[in-house]
Amino acid sequence: MPGRYLTGDRDLVYGFPGMDQLIPALPTVHPAVGPAHILPGCGHWIAEERPGEVNAALLEFLSALNT
Repeated sequence: MPGRYLTGDRDLVYGFPGMDQLIPALPTVHPAVGPAHILPGCGHWIAEERPGEVNAALLEFLSALNT
C-alpha cells in the first residue's frame, strides 16, 4: 500500500530516540512508502499549521500514483 510520512520537525514523536534513523529507512523497509516530508518549524498538527504545504505534498503524492 502506498504511503508517505509527513510530520513537522517540532513534533515530539519526530524527536524520539532512533527516529532520525527510522524515518529515512522507511522506503527500504516498505518500498511503497516514499521519502518522508518534514515541515520545518511545524509541530504535530501539520494540516492545521501548514494546510497549503500539506495539501501540496498530498497532491504530489497522489498524482504520482496515477502515472
